[in-house]
Amino acid sequence: KEEEKEEIVAASEPATKDDEETKESDDKAEEKEATSTTTPDADATTSKETAIKKEETNEETTTTTTTTPICSVTFNVEFKPSSKDIREALHDMLNKVSKRKAAAIDNLRKSAAAVSRAAPPPAGGSTDVIPSQRAVKPGFLNAKSKKVQEDALTKFYNRFLGPTSLLRTVVPVVKNYIIFFGAVAFFHFRGQFMALPPPV
Repeated sequence: KEEEKEEIVAASEPATKDDEETKESDDKAEEKEATSTTTPDADATTSKETAIKKEETNEETTTTTTTTPICSVTFNVEFKPSSKDIREALHDMLNKVSKRKAAAIDNLRKSAAAVSRAAPPPAGGSTDVIPSQRAVKPGFLNAKSKKVQEDALTKFYNRFLGPTSLLRTVVPVVKNYIIFFGAVAFFHFRGQFMALPPPV
């Protein structure tokens, strides 16, 4: 009996090994089939997504939206420079003008030098300057000016009614005092004219 049991165990061991080998081979085959079945699906889904994206981009590029204006608005923008900006602009203009002035003076000096060099020498070889006629006569500042005689009307106007007259200088100062004392005198002597009538 013991010998029969050993033979059965020995016979069962190779069978279990064969079963394990067949299971492993079956698992590998299933994994291969699963990978072979999954990859085409994934490729198909990615290709579909790319095709959808291309179609969307094509639609976006082809569709042109035309909008009609409802109203037109005009804006009037005004710029008021500050005092600092105005000062800087004036300084820039002054610098440009001063540069132009300096350039003009230099050109004038150069042209004067060129003219003096090109001028022929005076006849006789003398370098004396010919005296010209005097533009201003001597003693013109000491000459007496002629007095303009005024008429009687102008004298009267300047004395009594003109801007330098006594009346035009005193009245603005004394005006308030005259009004005050005149009102007081009127109330004192003729105050009854301002009284209310007696009640009836």
